Amino acid sequence: MAQLNIDTLMLGYMKSYSVVATYTAGIKLLAPSQFVICPIPMIFFPIIAGLVVHHNWVQAKSLFKKLLLVTVSFGLLVSIGVLLTANPIIMFVFGPDYSETVGVVRVLFLGAPFLYTGLVGMFYANALHIEMKAVWVMLIGVTGNIILSGVAISWIGAIGAAWATVVSQAFITISLLFLDCRYLLAGKPPSDPQIHHIIAFEE
Repeated sequence: MAQLNIDTLMLGYMKSYSVVATYTAGIKLLAPSQFVICPIPMIFFPIIAGLVVHHNWVQAKSLFKKLLLVTVSFGLLVSIGVLLTANPIIMFVFGPDYSETVGVVRVLFLGAPFLYTGLVGMFYANALHIEMKAVWVMLIGVTGNIILSGVAISWIGAIGAAWATVVSQAFITISLLFLDCRYLLAGKPPSDPQIHHIIAFEE
């Protein structure tokens, strides 16, 4: 997530290097958790793109629901698991000097369901050819993250940066899923001339 890199830079500017180290340690635990989900786009994107091209909206919507169920369920399991085991994990991996990272890790992993389902939302947006709308969602989300981080970091440091990341990722994911559902329910890809009449009427 771009937000994590931005938060790290902002923490370095606004706080001490020890706070940056606390946050960076949390990021190092979050990043590997995404590897389990990463194969999903590689496997399902060609399938979904084919369904969209052939206007097989029933199957496209059915697969969308199944992928959301899988990613939300996995995200919740990961979140709960980390909430319960964050302290021993941090002590084992980084040692007692990083005890403050426990809180950061717990907050960051609250966003795991949004992070994983956001991946589904993004590659569905690609398959539906609404990439530019997705880019705008990302830009708004990242901008919001910068504003939230500026306030939260000055208030509660690294944990504030973690909360800003979770909130901005939640916004990005929900917005992407809303866009995907809008076009899936319309039953036509935006490249189809008829879709523009539908969207213009709604707006």
